[in-house]
Amino acid sequence: KPERFEFTSCCSLGTGFAAGDDYNKTGLEVATTEAGTNPKTGNTNTTSGSNAKFDVIIHDGVLKSVSVNTRGNGYVLGNVLTVTVDSDSDSNKTVTITLDDVFLNYVNAFDENAFSAIPINEGDKLQMIFHISSHPGQQDASGDPVYISRSALIELQVYQQQQEDTTSLKQP
Repeated sequence: KPERFEFTSCCSLGTGFAAGDDYNKTGLEVATTEAGTNPKTGNTNTTSGSNAKFDVIIHDGVLKSVSVNTRGNGYVLGNVLTVTVDSDSDSNKTVTITLDDVFLNYVNAFDENAFSAIPINEGDKLQMIFHISSHPGQQDASGDPVYISRSALIELQVYQQQQEDTTSLKQP
């Protein structure tokens, strides 16, 4: 199973939810996939994608969490997914997920042809954690056991490159 990636910014509740409604549902399948508009090109995407499942938490009628339970494949930027949270009640309670640049990459299992780049802007910070540890049973050259575990956090910040002023440079 993939790690739990939680999103609510690209998700919304359908009608029928009220104060006091509490749901903690796991493994919900996509009921419908609609074509959506690609925000980068303005073009309408074709309906595509299958097999994604989501976990949804709603507390007191407010959407608290939508996370990918099982990654699918073939979804495209702008697709609008509808997940049914409760079909046993008088109203069909749903959550709508619009696939943006970020969420699309978590919904699809890795496919280099379907991968959508995540935009990086000036001022963004990227954090990477590197972890190294010895293999169980690892020994040094003298045969003694080796136990090593180290982690490092590397933080990168994006800056806009300054243009060099070439007006004062002289030609040879």
